[in-house]
Amino acid sequence: MPVILAAISTFVAWLAKSVLLKGLVLGAIVATVALMFDELIALLPDFLNGTELQSAIAQIPASNHLVYAWNLLLIPQGLSLILSAYVVRFTIRRLPGIG
Repeated sequence: MPVILAAISTFVAWLAKSVLLKGLVLGAIVATVALMFDELIALLPDFLNGTELQSAIAQIPASNHLVYAWNLLLIPQGLSLILSAYVVRFTIRRLPGIG
């Protein structure tokens, strides 16, 4: 009987140390990131609205071949998508347990 109680005691100690403690710490980190995520999203549209990118592209001299190629390949939209994807990847990799 004492062996069984010792085994149960050891299991409960292991459970408290590894599972519960790590779960509480990870839960606190996820809750903090989730609460801060709304604040971070509010700051992002200043970066990602694309007006600076479109104004920079508009300053390129308009030759027929260059404008045709840029419109054909959808370069302005593609650059906006790539920038947005990098920001989302950066944000996701900061989430604990995922990145």
